[in-house]
Amino acid sequence: MAEIRHLTQGLDRLENKHLSQQRFVPTQKKTDDLSKLSLGAKIERAVGRRMRDQDAVLRVKRPNVIAKKSIPISSFLDEKMEFKA
Repeated sequence: MAEIRHLTQGLDRLENKHLSQQRFVPTQKKTDDLSKLSLGAKIERAVGRRMRDQDAVLRVKRPNVIAKKSIPISSFLDEKMEFKA
């Protein structure tokens, strides 16, 4: 019990009564405004990080070389018919 009393007396000495009376206590509206501002800043930072270096790059389409050199399907069908006979 004496230890608890000793601890509370030590904490009371650490607390400065004059400073605690001068402490700023914001109103509810001020608190809401500050929280909205901080949320907006967090969102802007996140979007900035997400959108960094993501500019669109126009690329020229190359012609499809494989489609020009492809073998017609009819030749495969002819070969299948030969295997069945």
